[in-house]
Amino acid sequence: MPDHPQTSEELLRALAELEDRLKLYEAVFERLDVGIHVIDQNMTTVLYNKAMGMFENEDPDEILGRLFLDVLSHFRCNEESSTLLRVLRSGETLPDVKQSYINSSGRMITTINSNQPLIIDGKQAGALEIAKDVTFIQTMADKVLELRTQISRRGRRVGASPGAGAVSPRVRYCFKDILGRSPVMLDLLQQARRIAQTSSGVLIYGETGTGKELFAQSIHAASPRADKPFIDVNCAALPSQLLEGLLFGSVKGGFTDAQDRAGLFEQAHRGTLLLDEINSMNLDLQSKLLRVLQEKRLRRLGGDTGIDVDVRVIAIMNKPPEEAIRNRELRQDLYYRLSVAGLHIPPLRERPGDIPIFVDHFLAKFAETMGRAVRAVDKEVGAVFRRHPWPGNVRQLEHVIEGALNLAEPEDDVLRLEHLPMFFRPSSPAGRPVGPERDAPPPAGFASGGDIRQRLAQEEKQSIRQALEAAAGNITRAAVRLGITRQLLQYKIKKYGLRSEMSV
Repeated sequence: MPDHPQTSEELLRALAELEDRLKLYEAVFERLDVGIHVIDQNMTTVLYNKAMGMFENEDPDEILGRLFLDVLSHFRCNEESSTLLRVLRSGETLPDVKQSYINSSGRMITTINSNQPLIIDGKQAGALEIAKDVTFIQTMADKVLELRTQISRRGRRVGASPGAGAVSPRVRYCFKDILGRSPVMLDLLQQARRIAQTSSGVLIYGETGTGKELFAQSIHAASPRADKPFIDVNCAALPSQLLEGLLFGSVKGGFTDAQDRAGLFEQAHRGTLLLDEINSMNLDLQSKLLRVLQEKRLRRLGGDTGIDVDVRVIAIMNKPPEEAIRNRELRQDLYYRLSVAGLHIPPLRERPGDIPIFVDHFLAKFAETMGRAVRAVDKEVGAVFRRHPWPGNVRQLEHVIEGALNLAEPEDDVLRLEHLPMFFRPSSPAGRPVGPERDAPPPAGFASGGDIRQRLAQEEKQSIRQALEAAAGNITRAAVRLGITRQLLQYKIKKYGLRSEMSV
C-alpha cells in the first residue's frame, strides 16, 4: 500500500485495508479476558470492552461516550478513590492495584488494576486501565481465613490445646515418615532434627517432588511449637495484592469492603507459618515480610496499630536461592534472614541408593489399595530405575509405580518392564535405545570424571525430546509417558528450549 495514495482507486483500497485492520483489532479487543477502560483528557470514555462490562454489569454501548464521573456514580467509589482519574491528573503509572467495589447489580467485585497515562506525540491524551477480575480468588482467600479463625476459636472454647507432646492437627508428617537412608539423607535428617529445636527461620530448597514440605512439617512436629498452629500457604496461588491481606489481615474501613480480620501471621502466633514458593511473592511484599520478621510486629492492612507476633517461618523454594536472587525473584536481605538455617533436599538421581526403599514403600502402599499381589520388581526394572534421571524425583517414582500396578495382572507377584510406561521400555517408539544396557560401560562423561550435572541434564533433555516425539508433541501425553506432571514438563521444555517440538 503506498504511503500517500494518489488516485481515488488507491485511496479506496487503502481505506478498505484500514477498515479490515480495524475490524481485526476490534475482534481481539472484545475477546480479551481482561477489562479495558480508556478515558480521554476530558474524562470521556472512549474505549470500554466486553470483559470490563461483565465485571461491572454494564453494557459497553451505554458507557462509551459518557463522562467517567457519571459512570462512577454507579459504584461505591469517588474521584479520590479512582485510580484511573488519579493517573489522568498526575501522569503517574499505578501498576497492580487491588480494588474492591460494588457493581451496578449489587455484587462485590475485586480486581487487580494497572493504570497508566496514554502519551501521544509527547502529550498526555488520556489514561488506560487494565483490570483483572480476582473476585473468586478473593472470596476463597476470605473463606480460608474465616474457617481458620472459626477453628481457632472453637479450639480455645473447648480448651482444645493439644497438650504437651501433642502435634498440631495440620501436620501429617514427622521425621519417621522420611524414608531415605542414603548417607546424604541421614546427614540431612540429623541437621533437620537439630534445626527443629530452635526458633530460627528456615529456608528449604530442592527440585519438585523431593519432599520439601515433608521436611517442613517434620521440623514443626519435632519442635517446641509442635502443639501450636502450623499454617501453610502457597505464595504462587494468589496475586501478591491478595496475598498481603491474607498474611497480615485487614482493618474495617481500611479500604473498600475491608473487614476486621486476622491474617495468617496472627493465626500462626507461637506456631509455624510455611510459605511455599516464596520466590513467587513480588519484591515489594517480600520487603514487608522481611520487616515483620525483623520486628516481630505487624500492622493489618488499613490499620495503624502494631500487633506483636511470634511466628517461626519456614520458606520453600524449588530452585537454588542464588539463582532466584540473580533473577530478581528473591530479595537478598530476605534470603539472609530466612537462611539462618537452610536445607537443600538433593534430587533422587543424586541418591540412587534410596530408590529401592521408595520402590518397596510404594509397592506396598498401592498393591494393598489396588488389590495386587506385586511385592517386588525384577532385576531389569531395578536397572532401569537406577539409571533413570527422575526429573520429577520421588513424586514421579510414586506415579510410575502406581501406573505400573494398574497394568499388572492381579496374580502378578513381580513388576516387570512390560508394566512400566512405554518410555521406560528398552527402546523408544522410534526404535532407539532409551539408555545404556545394564552391563554396558558408563557414559564417557562419568568415566572420565566429567561434569555429572551437565551429563544428567543432557540425558534428561534427550528423554523429554523422545517422549515428545512419541506423543507427537502433545504435552499431556508426553507427561504421562515420563510419569511427571504436565506443569513440570512445561517447565522442563522451557528450560531446555524444546518448544519447537510441541504440538500447537
